[in-house]
Amino acid sequence: MTDKRRHHDFAAWKEAMELVTAVYRLTDQFPPTERNGLAADLRRTVTSVPSLLAEGSARMTRGGLVTYVDAARGALAQVETQLAIAYRLEFAPPNADIDQRIPHLFEKLASMIKVLQAEQANRKT
Repeated sequence: MTDKRRHHDFAAWKEAMELVTAVYRLTDQFPPTERNGLAADLRRTVTSVPSLLAEGSARMTRGGLVTYVDAARGALAQVETQLAIAYRLEFAPPNADIDQRIPHLFEKLASMIKVLQAEQANRKT
């Protein structure tokens, strides 16, 4: 079964893109010594969230999409951890906008997985 939806139609992808923008702006505040360290890691990781959703949407099965949505959740957990490290090291002050977006996006991705898994189960019966 093919999934004709495109990644840019997913609400989670749109929110992930907003998170990317916010994290890039936050990492601009990091000390110059961290530009190739934690800032680069954080930018790479946050960019992987919408990228994984895009790749998953290009898969020809809902099962493939579920795998990539789950991987996006894993990348989001890494982003959350890397931000916690940045805050602890005082590379930038905590950012309420980012800190609210992350749990909201976790919920969106979890809901997306549940819906896709339910659709898969219904097709098998």
